[in-house]
Amino acid sequence: MSTTPSSAAKQAQEALGLRLRELRKDAGLSGRDIAAATGWHFTRVSKMETGVQGLSDLDIRMWCAACGADDEVPDLIAQARTVESMYLELRRQTRAGLRQLIHSLSARHERTGPVPGL
Repeated sequence: MSTTPSSAAKQAQEALGLRLRELRKDAGLSGRDIAAATGWHFTRVSKMETGVQGLSDLDIRMWCAACGADDEVPDLIAQARTVESMYLELRRQTRAGLRQLIHSLSARHERTGPVPGL
């Protein structure tokens, strides 16, 4: 079973979130502990761990500092940037595909003329 670019990017984002969750659990912290240490709302912590919300370099640094895992920062930032690159490429492909679709529909409309009754 092959994965689509969008599902691959989503899986990569979720994998990053799982790594954050593992760091938190290894540090013996709850999501609310991370929220308190970083000043974030606890729902933001949950969104980061489930891959719903992207992460900045600062987010990663703050998370790792709260977990006492500063040595993980470079690898996590690299992983987050890979995820971001995947989404940027997906958006680029989507825009290119939409341009082709619009061009195709426009050309078809010019060949067939207006639709009667519209």
